Amino acid sequence: FNNGDMAPSYGVIEDLWANSYLKIAKCNNFLDNIDRVEMDAAKLAQIKAEVKTIRAFEYFNLSFYWGDVPLVTTILSVDAANRVSRTPKQEVVDFVTTELNSAIADLPVTRPDHERGRMTKGRALAILGPADAIGKQCLKIRVAH
Repeated sequence: FNNGDMAPSYGVIEDLWANSYLKIAKCNNFLDNIDRVEMDAAKLAQIKAEVKTIRAFEYFNLSFYWGDVPLVTTILSVDAANRVSRTPKQEVVDFVTTELNSAIADLPVTRPDHERGRMTKGRALAILGPADAIGKQCLKIRVAH
């Protein structure tokens, strides 16, 4: 990563790309179907916020390493998946910041010890800070050129 000698065929890179989109697909599947479950509205909002934050984190990493990447936010058929094109980095970063800003409202500040590792406001804010900075930098570069 650090010396600029990164090829798409390098195993770690292939894995990062594939694993990110696998997680995104799972998040999309969850978000497309969770409303079918009957549960407390506040708990539902919190769980959706957690999943949106995970998806935003994956898109943040993808856009950081690759720039323009396919932005998919719903379940796709095989045919539709084969026709997806790359989305400009600025749009991906805008999606990340919008998604995080909406999720933060429904995330708890802290969690009990038995829920260690689950998403909190602080974790979402830790992703939002760099994503927002990168988004502003992309906008400056785009305006300059």
